[in-house]
Amino acid sequence: MFKKEKDNRLEDDHVKLSIVQNYSLLWDILKLPSIQILALTLLTAKIGFAATDSVGVLKLIDAGVPKENIMVLHTTILAVKTVVPLVVASGPKPLNTYLTATPIR
Repeated sequence: MFKKEKDNRLEDDHVKLSIVQNYSLLWDILKLPSIQILALTLLTAKIGFAATDSVGVLKLIDAGVPKENIMVLHTTILAVKTVVPLVVASGPKPLNTYLTATPIR
């Protein structure tokens, strides 16, 4: 987490890329099948939960839960959403864990 990076500015053997070359390299990376699957997964993962995330609060209000308790619940959920990815990312294959847990959710 606190690893120091090597200062490459002092080396003369590295190649400086132009803006066009950088975007060309980025485009080549985006054409890789594994990157496309990752991008598709991350961009569409929240769509299935959008309705339940927004309607859940309304259902709690309809059930008579005070707004103060709902805010405490939101704060707790925010803390969980912050800590759980850190715990999952420390595992051997974090993307496999994510892909397995998403359908269960």
